[in-house]
Amino acid sequence: MRRRLLTWILPMALTLSCCAPVSAADKSAKHALRGAGLTTCKSFVAAYAQKGPRAHVYFGWIDGYISGLNEMSSGTFDRAPWQSTELLAEVVRRACTKAPGSYFFAELRAVVAAMADQTLAHAQEKKILEMGDDRALVYPDTIRRAQTKLKTLGHYDGAAHGRFDKRTQAAIVKFQKAKGIRINGLPGPITLWALLIEQ
Repeated sequence: MRRRLLTWILPMALTLSCCAPVSAADKSAKHALRGAGLTTCKSFVAAYAQKGPRAHVYFGWIDGYISGLNEMSSGTFDRAPWQSTELLAEVVRRACTKAPGSYFFAELRAVVAAMADQTLAHAQEKKILEMGDDRALVYPDTIRRAQTKLKTLGHYDGAAHGRFDKRTQAAIVKFQKAKGIRINGLPGPITLWALLIEQ
């Protein structure tokens, strides 16, 4: 096990360190970055395309960044309450494809800043929603936001109560059909991105 870890970590560390620019913290609120945050968009896009261990380093960096924001931002329980790591990585990949000379961290920070209004301020327990083989983990506040937006779009005529009921499921199915999203009636990350961010 240890040997396998070393054969994975050492080449990864060398690969990431070769692309790192010099960065330092100072008194003007600038901060030092570490690891994958130092790499270029071009490096991230290449790693993402390979779907191997290098991509997982970036995925871990995204989770670490969100966790750090959750801890350090006042009035914040979860900065990405419904956005999965995979969804965030895909959105950053699209941004990086348009700006290969930019840095991975700069594009991730811009994506997270663009969804600041989705922040969950207070602790809640995620609900497990299942339809057939599909499943989604969603906070009640996210369901409430989805219900409010679905009502605005004319897909939902109930109250925005934060509970996942048959009316909410039917409204999500209508929205998924209208947007050409795979229909499962669940408020998963792709559906919520189309509903709460793109709309």
